[in-house]
Parts: sequence; structure tokens; C-alpha cells
Amino acid sequence: MIKLIITVIVLVSSLAGGLGMVHPHYVTYQTRIKEAEVLHEELENITVYINDLKRLAVEIEENKEKFAILKSAFPEDHDAPALFLYFKNKLEEHNLELSTNLGEFSVESYAYNGTEHNRIEQTEFGLSFSGKYRDVKNFFRDTEDLIRIITVENVEIGEGGAMDPFAMRGTRQLEGDEISVVLRAKTYSY
Repeated sequence: MIKLIITVIVLVSSLAGGLGMVHPHYVTYQTRIKEAEVLHEELENITVYINDLKRLAVEIEENKEKFAILKSAFPEDHDAPALFLYFKNKLEEHNLELSTNLGEFSVESYAYNGTEHNRIEQTEFGLSFSGKYRDVKNFFRDTEDLIRIITVENVEIGEGGAMDPFAMRGTRQLEGDEISVVLRAKTYSY
């Protein structure tokens, strides 16, 4: 009987010792399984994200021409000289006489409802020109299809001397059926 008790005690001790040695490995195994599940879920999320990026890249490529139009409407740089050159050429094309200079311009951060948007620049400019009514009308009709976003703030049309767009004073006398125009406008860049 003592042999049986000793055998049972040795067996229980061995079993307890074996469990004591196996249990930490089992806990580590369970921890690793949980970590693997988390990593698998992250991998699935990354796969979905990459597939979304690939889909967006295809959409961007398909709409490349539309983005080019948007970029020209809302350019990265205010590029005032190019804008004035455009207007100078359009004025000449419509037989209109530009006043002594192209006007003035100022560039500042765009503010909307009192909130300043640092990434958007607002360029304010003015033009003063004169010519026949029909030529002025054709100039405005031609420039209204300009892709670039331009907000006309003020247009003054009158008889008499062509006016400075910022000082509003006459610079020369007009002849016959000519009119003078002062245009003040804003454009934006991102």
C-alpha cells in the first residue's frame, strides 16, 4: 500500500511538475495566437487600403484631363504677369486701347467669413481700357469663357477719359463713340 501511495505521489508530482513546465508555454502560445489574429486583421485592413489606392489611381488616370482643367481654373501660382499678358492680348485682339499701364495688383491670403485660408491666395487686379461699345461687348463675351476662376468686383463704363482702375481718375480724352471701362476683379490660386 505504501508503494501505491508513493507511486501516486510521484505520479501527481510529475504531473504537477510537467504542467508547471508546459503551462507557461501554453500561455505564450495563446498570446501568440491573439497577436497573430491582430496582425491578420491589420493585414486585411492594409490590403483594403491598398486596393482603394489602386482604384483611386485608376480613377485619377481616367480623369487626368478634367484635373488639368481644374488646375488651370485654380492654379498653384497667382502668375499675375501671365494674367495681364492674357488681358493685354485680348484687348488688342478686340481693338481696345489699354490705358498707360496694365493696372495694379495685390496678392494676399484669401479670407472667407472672417477666416483666413493660408493656402489660398487672392489676387486683386484692375484694368482700364477704352474703345467702341461693340468691341468692349465682344471683349467681355470672349473673356467670360476663360477657364480660370475670376470674380469681377466692379465694372464702370462711361464716357470721357479712360480711368485708372484704382485711383478712378481720367487719363485721356476719348474720341467720338468711344467709351471707357474700368474693371476691378479677383482671381485665386492654391
